[in-house]
Amino acid sequence: MRNTINCLDCEEKLSDYVEQALGPDDRSLVELHLKTCGSCADNLAGLKLVIEAGRTFPQYEPPAWLAARIVANTPQIRRESIRTILGAAWQSLGEPRTALAIFTAAMVMGWLGSFTIREAIIDRAESVLSCAYDHAVRTYYRSPMIIEIHSEIQFRLDQLTENS
Repeated sequence: MRNTINCLDCEEKLSDYVEQALGPDDRSLVELHLKTCGSCADNLAGLKLVIEAGRTFPQYEPPAWLAARIVANTPQIRRESIRTILGAAWQSLGEPRTALAIFTAAMVMGWLGSFTIREAIIDRAESVLSCAYDHAVRTYYRSPMIIEIHSEIQFRLDQLTENS
């Protein structure tokens, strides 16, 4: 058991001291410190003033609709299933930057490994990268904005060929 405490420890225990929630050993340490430290004694006096001032505040009965309104406006946090999380992770594999990251990691691991392992990793990474790139390009050309741009370009080209 310690014989003394410092000001920081005393400040941390002041609330419990006022509420008489400290054990006898801690309580005696705080009392000993308060007798020797004027700053902490002033903190205790200030804390007691704040508590007394708080007791004089009026207490109002909340309106009946308040609880229902708080519950209605509290955002609900949906727990995602493991299937949803894995599905999102699987979809991210189709993104070009993810494929490039996998390819880069495979290259680095290949350089660290033996030549035959490196070849296998590079072949597999090339396949994954090729599929991801193909998926990205197909998604790009199937997007509504790109389709609209291509149709507009085709329309203008048709107009130019008619006029010439």
